[in-house]
Amino acid sequence: MDEDARDDDASDDAVADDAWMTLQYPSDDFPAPSPFRLRVPTGWGAMVSADADLAVAQRDVVGRFRPNVIVKVHRLPRPAGAQPDIDLDVLLTEDERLPGVEIVDDERREGGEAPARRRLMHYVGPENVRLRARRLLVYVPVAGHAADVVSAVGTTPDDADFDVVATVDAVVDSLKVGRTD
Repeated sequence: MDEDARDDDASDDAVADDAWMTLQYPSDDFPAPSPFRLRVPTGWGAMVSADADLAVAQRDVVGRFRPNVIVKVHRLPRPAGAQPDIDLDVLLTEDERLPGVEIVDDERREGGEAPARRRLMHYVGPENVRLRARRLLVYVPVAGHAADVVSAVGTTPDDADFDVVATVDAVVDSLKVGRTD
């Protein structure tokens, strides 16, 4: 390569460097997902779930089903004047697609920085097993333009013993969102 060609390449690189910037994750523009934590009883452990941020299950099977809790963080745009209740309502429409879904209870927790929704429902799961699900969604503003909704869903067979149901509900209700230090 001749020297003139090398000089042209160098000047192209200088122009390209001035026209580019570096973005980083996490940063103020691209915040990391909201941290969260759960308390689970001894005898529970990690469960494989491709689309969950955290999935835990009771080790013992109850009626062909392992009671479990799955947590997901959903990143949403947060335009000026955003209304957290509307975002929570939109995410809850996912429940309506469950086969044979029956919404038993739907509670709004308003106020403060983290509005929430708590819902109880029944639906038909795999192998036609009737399931009971407790869902807690917590709205967390993370930047001027974004919010996270942290969703914990605990599932048991519909006919599970009271102690199993109470344990799964307690795990869901133990969801704490925010820094843990």
